[in-house]
Amino acid sequence: MTVILNGSFTTAKERPGDFDLLYEAHSVQPRLLADWLEDPAEAGGDVKPMHNETLHGNQLLELFLTDRDGIEKGVVRIRLSSLRRN
Repeated sequence: MTVILNGSFTTAKERPGDFDLLYEAHSVQPRLLADWLEDPAEAGGDVKPMHNETLHGNQLLELFLTDRDGIEKGVVRIRLSSLRRN
């Protein structure tokens, strides 16, 4: 599964205000994220599903890749399956 992080959490701000996270909807059972999905303020940011089977052509992802002025920006992409478990 891949997640995409965005928001002030991914900037150089000393005290980030929030985060935005996209996750592959087909890879996660929604009940596992129920608290985050229901109350973004409690979670500290927004958590949204990507319903497209790939990361390409996803409208929500395209919004993540540009700032409010339409200028491209970087995001953090994490392939969770590549992380080691201890």
